[in-house]
Amino acid sequence: MSELRKYAVGDSVQFPLIDFGASDFEATPVTFVAGDVRVSINGGAFANTTNLATHLGLGLYQLVLIGAEITGKLILVSIKDQSVPKTWEDQAVAIETYGHASAQHQFDLNAPKVTVLVNEDKSDYLLSAASRAAVVDEVHDEVRADHTAAGSFGQGVASVQGSVTGNVNGTVASVVGSVGGNVVGTIGDLAAAAKASVNAEVDTALADIFLHRFITQASTVVDGAPAANNFDTGLSGAVANDFYKGLRLKFVAGSLAGQVRDVASSVGSDLTFGDPFTAAPANGDAFVLLPNTAISISAAGFWDELEGVEPAVAIASNATFRQIFQHLKRRFYNNVTQTNSLQTVHKDDSITPLDTMVVSDDNVTQRKGKAS
Repeated sequence: MSELRKYAVGDSVQFPLIDFGASDFEATPVTFVAGDVRVSINGGAFANTTNLATHLGLGLYQLVLIGAEITGKLILVSIKDQSVPKTWEDQAVAIETYGHASAQHQFDLNAPKVTVLVNEDKSDYLLSAASRAAVVDEVHDEVRADHTAAGSFGQGVASVQGSVTGNVNGTVASVVGSVGGNVVGTIGDLAAAAKASVNAEVDTALADIFLHRFITQASTVVDGAPAANNFDTGLSGAVANDFYKGLRLKFVAGSLAGQVRDVASSVGSDLTFGDPFTAAPANGDAFVLLPNTAISISAAGFWDELEGVEPAVAIASNATFRQIFQHLKRRFYNNVTQTNSLQTVHKDDSITPLDTMVVSDDNVTQRKGKAS
């Protein structure tokens, strides 16, 4: 049995070695010396190979032949142990070449297709229907820029000139160039990509005249971790910073339904509120953006407003009125304990500390330190 290798291209061959006088592979790597591995080209004299074989593992070996050692039709490789007694049984590898006029097989087995060099009579070589269709497809898919010679068909199709009458059916990727004359007939429905392009142009035009300040916009919270004073939305993000600043956001669904806050700033579709909502919204909660006009609030609506989320830390020096009232309520209503000089105000659960103050008394003046 012969191995196949490409003519004059360096390559490797693999072979097993068997223990001398036995039937098992020579698993213990052997040491080759000059003369152990020789090569013959086209039946010529054997000569030492440039490289010696190496052990791959489990008694299998590999020999790397250079291109000059594969320049014949038939290459014979001899692997013989010159030592006495021998370590392995004699072995040989036969190689047939391909891919060259001087090779055993002239066809290049690595080529993706066969090239016919001479074919005088082509009368019987007819293309199949599928092949003809493929040729037509290639013609129609050819780039117009490669065929713009003056007066050629390619130059003619580079632009559509004259009048187009009747209906244009089917899907057209794009019409490049000028359409001169009248388009007579029916233009079908726009594809999704075309509609998106038109919508983008309209949105840009509306943004230029700030029409969003006169028309209510509806969207939802699109944020995996929204906060009471900041969250991302499904509004268009392709806008300038503070595009939505000054508008009023009103929730129409979810636990915050009915609550209204002014947008203090915006970055893309991300909105920030100077006056936080009473709690963080949920992802997907629906809202509308309203023009910033005066809102009438009844006395009942003001005094019946819910407190919101319980504060978690001591009040800040620049706290809002909501936060001030929240801390006042807890100082006079919640559990307050004092140990030595430390007074602690607890949260609504009467266990968790909210803030502490250091108390001192020198029998003349009693002091309470700032809450922290």
